[in-house]
Amino acid sequence: GITVNSQSSHVTQEEIAFEYAIQYFNTQLENLYNISIDVKMARINTDRLASIHDAICQQVDHKAIAIFGPLVKYDIHPSMIVHLCKSLNLPYFSIDNRLIDKDDTTFVMAPLQDDIDFMTTEITKRFKWRKIAIVFDEMHRIENLINDVYTASWDMQFYFVDEAANKMQKKLEFNKALNMIKQQDTTHLLIKCRDDSTAILLDEASWSISSSDIDSVYRGMETQPGDAIITTLRLNPIFERRFVKIEQEILSRYKSRNALTSNSNITKLQVSARLIFDAVEVMVDIIDKMYALYRSVNLLTNPNLMPNCTINKPFTYHEVIELIQRVKTRGLTGDIQFNSYRKRKGYRLEIIQSTFKNILSTPDIIATSDGDSNSIQWPYNIDNKKLKIVTVLAEPFVFKKDYHFITGKSSYQGFCIDLMNAISEIIGFEYELQLSPDGQYGSQLSNGHWTGMAGQLQDHLVDAALGDFTISRQRQTVIEFTVPFFYSHTAILIRHPGQKQPDMFQFLYPFTIDVWIAVVAAAVGVSLLLSWYNWLSPYSWGNINDMARQAGIDQTIGNSTWFTSAALLQQGCESTPRGVSSRILGLSWWFFALIIAQTYTAQLTAYLSLTQVKSTISSISQLVKDQQFQVGVINGSQTADYLKYSSSIHHQLWQKIQRSHTLFHDAAQGIKRVHDGSFAFLLDQPKAQYSIARVPCDLMIIGKPFNHNSFGIGLPLNSAYTRNMSLAISRLKDRGYLEYLKKKWWEDRG
Repeated sequence: GITVNSQSSHVTQEEIAFEYAIQYFNTQLENLYNISIDVKMARINTDRLASIHDAICQQVDHKAIAIFGPLVKYDIHPSMIVHLCKSLNLPYFSIDNRLIDKDDTTFVMAPLQDDIDFMTTEITKRFKWRKIAIVFDEMHRIENLINDVYTASWDMQFYFVDEAANKMQKKLEFNKALNMIKQQDTTHLLIKCRDDSTAILLDEASWSISSSDIDSVYRGMETQPGDAIITTLRLNPIFERRFVKIEQEILSRYKSRNALTSNSNITKLQVSARLIFDAVEVMVDIIDKMYALYRSVNLLTNPNLMPNCTINKPFTYHEVIELIQRVKTRGLTGDIQFNSYRKRKGYRLEIIQSTFKNILSTPDIIATSDGDSNSIQWPYNIDNKKLKIVTVLAEPFVFKKDYHFITGKSSYQGFCIDLMNAISEIIGFEYELQLSPDGQYGSQLSNGHWTGMAGQLQDHLVDAALGDFTISRQRQTVIEFTVPFFYSHTAILIRHPGQKQPDMFQFLYPFTIDVWIAVVAAAVGVSLLLSWYNWLSPYSWGNINDMARQAGIDQTIGNSTWFTSAALLQQGCESTPRGVSSRILGLSWWFFALIIAQTYTAQLTAYLSLTQVKSTISSISQLVKDQQFQVGVINGSQTADYLKYSSSIHHQLWQKIQRSHTLFHDAAQGIKRVHDGSFAFLLDQPKAQYSIARVPCDLMIIGKPFNHNSFGIGLPLNSAYTRNMSLAISRLKDRGYLEYLKKKWWEDRG
């Protein structure tokens, strides 16, 4: 890693992220391949350009296989590092988005300034900001805006602020510029400055900030800018659990290392820190691929191939550059890929808008852009239309929270509410919820009309239907669905039968009755054989010693039975066989008794350590035949339709339901009936799993899964919202947000 010498003890987030990434991936590589990677940090003096050459060569001497940095924003331009790495044919990962002369060894992790300038220009076009003030600190930041043919007729006022000025001088220049802007009655201000300069400039107006790292701007501010409307860019946030944990650990280390100099309220990691972590991940992915190809990484560490600054020898292993260019992995900033020009592709930028108070937490997402497409996806309904959405109460998808203390209206929470909130942020709309009038999802009547939420959509009374709304062929004839956001199947929920009462004969349970009969028969047979051998053998106790016979230690039938019984119970015996034939038989019986005793002990231990459950039904066929168990289902649900029109054993369940009149209004009624006992309730697996984890924890699922299905958001036929909502759901899947919601509403609430 390349960083800058500093007089203070402050350690940047980029440096912490680089050190953490090396340690994090080193553990994985050691466990998988017994390969170790180390942190090597070289420092540069900004007032001495030769120190850049010295720092690179210092890393080469330490057998570096890639260069990362600079790990401090803006303090040094990466162009000289690019030149040196090119001469050494060494991979270089830059997190600086300023324009550089890219070559075959430089990979730019950050969105390029060209892409950000393009999106900035598109924003001003979209909102028709014909009169705009532009504050900039470097000429290259405004070149694209000036040269764009569409902006040639605009009334643009330019104000230059020297980036080399100190903080006080910048404040004076900004105040002067702002006074001039106010005199011109200009309310739209485009800021194209470094993050620290942007933090000084924020004030009350409509703003467009040309930066993808709004978090670093926030940390540089001393005061809040009031109700200014801010429009800016951000990299698409990733909600995958492991990435969230990584960011939290890096922030924790950053705060502990900078306890005296950092803001303890920092909750987000800078984009540049996330980029440097992802850069390390790319190289680790290359090491992994090389090991998969060659079963070693000797080509990366071979002294004959390594670069050498002294003799100006380049890294002669060229395949590593090709492998990086073909890399496809996923990190803290999303998908990581490179195009043929080694420019980052696959990432996604969001255009967000809000007041400064909410810009980091709950901004409005007004558009998105793929990083390598130079196109922006503007939703057609950017005018914040309010949608009417119908729903059905079903925990944990949708359920009432409480009443709003001001409006007096019900408020709702659940998996689907969080999902719709996220979709509304991405697309840009408001919505109001209303319950299905009949509480049903929707089933077809004999006249062709539909009940429940499906009927509401069919009659165009609402704009969408939200909940655990199953996608089915029948429903798709009258309404349409988004792409699925949840996959499910039908489960059978019954009350847990409870534990068996202790049984005085349970010591017999380790063996079946057949085994016990065989053991007893073997013992009787061996006893008879021993007494017979004793009678035939001239060497038996009784034949050579009348005193032994009189003392009762001869192998009579009684003594032989006592001998075999003692062996089974692992005990000794007064009378033992004396003849050779008898001893061979006795030894064989001892071995048999040893095996039987050890097997019995193991079986008994396992049997007693398990909680013995009362027998109950365990399959659909048993449920159909069992007259004591009744069956129920939600009226108007897809599961009810499936049973109704099925031609297999499932239709017999439907007939049983009809005979007992157990069609329920909602899931809560059916689950309550299950708690009473002798009742099986058919419902979707997510709701069944959620019910099992709730107090009093006396429910269980039986049988094999059937009726596999999926949930989607329902909309009227040919709805203009279907495509946008489907794209939003797909985007949330890619971020890992749906998995996050599953954990929140199932695992964390168990």
